[in-house]
Amino acid sequence: MLLIALTFVYMVFTTVNFGACVNSLFKTRTSDVAIMGMLGLFGITMFTSAWAIFWRVNWEFHIALLAANIVLFFVFRNAVVAVYRLFRIRLGKLPESLRLLLLVNCLLILFKSASAPFVPDNESYYIQTVKWLNEFGLFKGLGNLHIFLSQMSGWHIGQSAFSFSFLYPNFNDLSGFCLLLANVYAIFRLHDYFVSGSKVALIMGVFPMANVFFLQFTAAPSPDIPIFVLTFMVIDIFFCHFENPSRSNFNLLAILVLFALYIKITAVAIAIFPIYLLATQFRHLLSKRMVSVGIGVLGLFVIRNMITSGVPLFPLPYDFGFHPDFAIPKHIAAYFFTESRPYSYGLTAAQFEAMPFYEIFWHWLRMPKLHGFFNVVAVALILISPMLIVRFFNIRPMWIAYCAMTIQLSLLLFLSPQYRFFVNFILFFGIFGVTSIVFKSRSIVGVSAVFSMLSAIVVFVPMRLGAVTDNHLTSQTPAFEWKRMLFPHPNSRSDGNFQKIRNGNLDYFSPVNDDFFWKTADGPLPCVNKDQIRFFERRFGVRPQLKGTKLADGFVSDTVR
Repeated sequence: MLLIALTFVYMVFTTVNFGACVNSLFKTRTSDVAIMGMLGLFGITMFTSAWAIFWRVNWEFHIALLAANIVLFFVFRNAVVAVYRLFRIRLGKLPESLRLLLLVNCLLILFKSASAPFVPDNESYYIQTVKWLNEFGLFKGLGNLHIFLSQMSGWHIGQSAFSFSFLYPNFNDLSGFCLLLANVYAIFRLHDYFVSGSKVALIMGVFPMANVFFLQFTAAPSPDIPIFVLTFMVIDIFFCHFENPSRSNFNLLAILVLFALYIKITAVAIAIFPIYLLATQFRHLLSKRMVSVGIGVLGLFVIRNMITSGVPLFPLPYDFGFHPDFAIPKHIAAYFFTESRPYSYGLTAAQFEAMPFYEIFWHWLRMPKLHGFFNVVAVALILISPMLIVRFFNIRPMWIAYCAMTIQLSLLLFLSPQYRFFVNFILFFGIFGVTSIVFKSRSIVGVSAVFSMLSAIVVFVPMRLGAVTDNHLTSQTPAFEWKRMLFPHPNSRSDGNFQKIRNGNLDYFSPVNDDFFWKTADGPLPCVNKDQIRFFERRFGVRPQLKGTKLADGFVSDTVR
């Protein structure tokens, strides 16, 4: 845990330096330490993405990053020092109860970040994605080895910049750092609510109550955490500057939205906030710099996908006439896309094709346990929120946020209606509803303290979740072990047993304990489950092979003869 705390200190230093650069280049004019940190994460992720096109994200990268850190600190030292000074002043003005609440939440984040990871996707492709970036950078045809590796998120690229794999193998906690920034931002917004009575400040201020849920994601680089955080920050900024938006406010909003889309394209609905402002004040808000950064982010997104999968907009299976020899075969890309939708509804492809949509929708609502619960909550919020808005917060920005929620759910029903892609809006409108009906100012700190105690239980007590999930991989939450006070838990909670297998010209490592089909855990590169290799050979008649004579040449899908 203490080692993670040291890396967080370095992350603060680095993100504030890079954030000051982004703040200056795009004239976003923010001095909030948490927003500056998010801008810094955006800048570092873009820098790392460009670097990874040509080189691995290893010790050479960190020399360049350190040099950039030093240069940026001295170039923007006045702005950087001003951020730290303002943070100290604002912290000093907080009531003692809020300072204590912030301290407790930050400690809980550190403890949970040092615990065993809980997210199943960490064991299938998160760890491996970061390892490939650390050892090779963006790797040609990587999706041919394990198709999930084609889903590489911008968040995983950001994690590769802070994994320090050449020094120590167990840093995997960028999501924990992001949640820490969010808690800092939220505490100050809660104080703003006590001073001004702003409703939107209250919604953002009680964000840490959801730490009970968020903390399960902090020990792995889950893209969900930054999407939750960025959604709340974007809505908060949109509300605060809706009446009189300046170019600096718009630029800040647009950069945070671009960052979210680069992390996870399923967050596309939050783009409605900058788009609305741009549509109403086009000439006043648009600048060539923001057009350039938008083109740059899109370019890095396409390049990333082209290198790893050969498909520009993966997981969309359309190649737009580009089909390099290392591309994932078209029929596999199409299968992966078309099968994901019935799976999200809890149906087979045959059942999905045979049923009318109203039956599919009804089946989706009645999915068992946690899936069905969140699906019902999502639809209930769509139906109930207009009445709450009219009664408690009838302003145009709130209706725009409601439209964004509706668009998000509509798109997901068409593409992949997994509840985790919608939780950002469930949380926002759920908190809005609860704060509108239940909370009074004097009770908020007390309720927040109760939720912090519940979060502590989640951190220190293992909990069985069989009542809410059928997935054996998430049937019990891991608890913090006191032996992790100095050194964090390894990046994987699986054992380290792998067998080396040869298939054609490819030597790969397969987990001995293959308790689920997509498992790779923290295996040596290249790593893929042997059962997965056999499935693709039987179902599609292809197998992954080296593109050349050495591993660095990349992978192709070769026809089984």
